[in-house]
Amino acid sequence: MLKENHTPRYLEVYQALKQQITSEKGPDRLPSTSQLVSKYKVSHCTISKVVDMLKTEELLEGRRGKGVFIKRHRFRNTVAKTGFKTVCLYSKQSMTFENPFYNRIVTAIRAFANESENLKLLVADSLDYLKRLADQINVLVFTNDVNYVELAKVMEVVPARKIVQFNTHLTDRLPSVLSDNYAGGKLAADYLIECGHRRLGMLACYLDVACDYNLFKKRAQGFREAATGRGDLVEYNLRVNTKQDAYLAAAEILESPKPPTAIFAFTDIIASGIIPYCYEHGIRIPEDLSLVGFDNYNFSEFLSPSLTTIYENHAMLTHALREAIQEILSGRQPVSSLTVPPKLIERESVRLLN
Repeated sequence: MLKENHTPRYLEVYQALKQQITSEKGPDRLPSTSQLVSKYKVSHCTISKVVDMLKTEELLEGRRGKGVFIKRHRFRNTVAKTGFKTVCLYSKQSMTFENPFYNRIVTAIRAFANESENLKLLVADSLDYLKRLADQINVLVFTNDVNYVELAKVMEVVPARKIVQFNTHLTDRLPSVLSDNYAGGKLAADYLIECGHRRLGMLACYLDVACDYNLFKKRAQGFREAATGRGDLVEYNLRVNTKQDAYLAAAEILESPKPPTAIFAFTDIIASGIIPYCYEHGIRIPEDLSLVGFDNYNFSEFLSPSLTTIYENHAMLTHALREAIQEILSGRQPVSSLTVPPKLIERESVRLLN
């Protein structure tokens, strides 16, 4: 039985501090790290992580020799700056932007904002906070954890002409920029089959999550349809995307009477959980088992063996998103929908059987 997913303690502290900051109540100087450690009963490392997250969102700033301060005065005065424009990234979950995929996108958009003297980047993770920012927002970019009902509420706050869908497509009324997850799954299946593999495993995650646009389902659909009629497919759906769960799933798949010769792991993190199980049980990669991941996280090339994976083209995604933002800022309507194709990164974790 897989463990239930609980909110990490650092996110609870993050949410509490963010609520305090955006309330515009209390002193502008943040309590010391020791005071916060004592108040929230967490480690110094946890407080440092939370403070760094809030600095990334430009809600806090450090002043040498004086401490960390809340940027309320800048928050209040943003609208008053003549010609100053704001791009807001909206996700219901703060941890979305901790994900390496979104973190790369946020970093690129922040660099874009820094290049423009009159552009500011903000991050919102609740409808209440979004309402507070509404008068400032010139462009709103929302992610794939927003559903139809929530989008309707967002559109009551921010006009449709200012909104871009990123890595999701809930409606044709709004422009969207997204990675082609269906093509990514198909690419993985085609590659493994071309390498001679016929007994295939698909180690998936989040297929049972109730959402209006499930990119993981599209990833599964692409792999499943490409494999149909060309090989035997065993599917396993993880409820939590962790290395430990992947390790346990690997035991179930690889101890079956006819284990697959190749596994498509839905994320590089899942793939990294399969590798230690194989080492501990004498299963050689790629000699006995081939492995393909998804995401091309930085660590994937440093695994042993280095991981063959599907890469969502961050450069193209970022470029397309920047284009959409610039169109809206210029008062024009962006292209309705742009889907960016992924590509295969071949490394050492797949064996050629042909």
